[in-house]
Amino acid sequence: MKNEIVPATGQHTFSMDREMMALLEFFGIDPYKDALASEVFLSIVGNAQKKRGTTTREIAERAGATQAAAAYHMRRFLEMGFVEKRGREYFMRGGTLGGAISEIEGDYLRKIDRVRKIAKRIDEYI
Repeated sequence: MKNEIVPATGQHTFSMDREMMALLEFFGIDPYKDALASEVFLSIVGNAQKKRGTTTREIAERAGATQAAAAYHMRRFLEMGFVEKRGREYFMRGGTLGGAISEIEGDYLRKIDRVRKIAKRIDEYI
């Protein structure tokens, strides 16, 4: 991924590599230390652009890894709320990166709201 776009106005250069690294970091993945997790992430993103899902078998074959290793990383993305499973295939929630981030944001906001209500009840009790 060596995609860079330099705006005509001389503003900051857009680097797809740098942006993808930032997303991987958000999800707690160091692409230099965990190449398979990066491959799983890129497979999810690439297939979302094609409006299709992916299987752990496809990822394992493409990455030269075991299906168990690919499944481990896919479960991590499932737990993070980045993907959803339909049958044997995994799809990016929201259909796009922006959609997935919005879905994850909604998940966190609901959790915070629930914890806030619990804290209020506890405060009223003590």
